[in-house]
Amino acid sequence: MLCQTTAYIDLKSIEHNTAIVRSRLKPETKIMAAVKAEAYGHGLAAVSNKLYSLGVKSFAVACLDEALSLRRCLSDCEILILGFTHPSQAAILSENRISQAIYSEEFALALSNYCQKNGVSVTAHLAFDTGMGRIGFTDVDAAIRASKLSGISVEGAFTHFSRADMTDDESIEYTKNQYKKFSDIVSKLKKEIKTPLVCHCANSAGVFRYPEFQMDMIRAGIVLYGLAPNPEDKETYKDIKPAMQLKTVISHVKTVKAGDSISYGGTFVADKEMRIATVPCGYADGYLRSFGAGYALICGKKAKIVGRVCMDQMMLDVTDIPEAELLCKVTLMGKSGDEVISADDLARLDESINYQVVCGVTKRVVRVYE
Repeated sequence: MLCQTTAYIDLKSIEHNTAIVRSRLKPETKIMAAVKAEAYGHGLAAVSNKLYSLGVKSFAVACLDEALSLRRCLSDCEILILGFTHPSQAAILSENRISQAIYSEEFALALSNYCQKNGVSVTAHLAFDTGMGRIGFTDVDAAIRASKLSGISVEGAFTHFSRADMTDDESIEYTKNQYKKFSDIVSKLKKEIKTPLVCHCANSAGVFRYPEFQMDMIRAGIVLYGLAPNPEDKETYKDIKPAMQLKTVISHVKTVKAGDSISYGGTFVADKEMRIATVPCGYADGYLRSFGAGYALICGKKAKIVGRVCMDQMMLDVTDIPEAELLCKVTLMGKSGDEVISADDLARLDESINYQVVCGVTKRVVRVYE
C-alpha cells in the first residue's frame, strides 16, 4: 500500500540492463558496477545484492563509508574506492579488504606511511588523468614509483572518459585520444609492474559507444539503472529500462475561488474556480522547486503543478480530473496509463541531468523493491 512518497525500484529492470551490458562484452571482460551514492539513489544494499546474484563481483564506490556499508552487505565482493580516503584509514581499508584509488605520488607516500605505522598492506588501483582533469597521475613514472612503496599492493589501473557520451566529432576524437594515452600507460606499467593488473577505462557510455575499449574490465553505472548517459542519443540506449518510479498520494483536495493564491509568495493566483490537490512531497524528498514548472500524473492524466514546491508538500490542478480524490495515487516520475514522466523530463526542468534527479531522491522517501 502506498502510504507516503515512495520510490519503486524494479530489480527486474536492473537484471535486464545488466544482461544488455553483458551482451556487449567479451566473455572474459569483467563488470565493475558503480553503486556509489546509494546506487544512484536506488538503494545500495538491495541493488548490490541483486547485481551480485547476477554474477557481478566487483563494485565501485566514492568513499570509505560507502565501502564499509557495501562490505556489510557482501562479505566477499571486490570493492574499489574511486575517490579520496584519508591515509590514516589504511588499517580499515586493509581489514575490510577494500581497494583504494591512488592518484598522486604525494597521496601514495602518505598512505604508505600509515600502512607502515599500522603494519598493514592496502590493495590499490592506479588512477590516471588522461583528459578528465579531476584526479589521477599524469606522469606514469610517478605512478610506477608509487606502486613500489611499502604497504601498497597495486592490482589495477584505470582512467575515466569525460566525453564518451557525446556524439560530435571533436568529442569522439577526444575519447579516442584518452584511450590511446591510457593504452600507452598500460604498456609501460606492465613492463615495470610484474604483478597482474586489471585495467579498465570504459564507463557506461564507453560500453555502448566504444566496445573496442573494454580492456580487462568495464565500469557500468547509470545504464544499470536504465538511464542514458546522453538522453539525446536515444538509439544507442534504446534497450535499457528505467528502474525507478516515484509515486505519492493525494493528501487533501479543496476548491479555490478566482483570486485565491497558492503556496509561498503567491506566485500562482487562480483565475477561475479550481480544484486543487495537495500531495505530501517536496524538495526535502528530492522533488526540486524547479520541477514545479512541470506536472504529475493522476489516473493517466496530466495534473499541472501550481505554486511553488514546498519542503514537504506541493499542489496540483485537478480541475479536469474529477476522479482525483483523497488517497488517489500520484506519479511524479514513471508511468501512469499511457503517460510517462522520465528522469530526463525532470532534469530538463532543472537544466541538469538524470543522474542528479535519481541521486537526489532523499532517504526519507521509502524504497520498495519489486
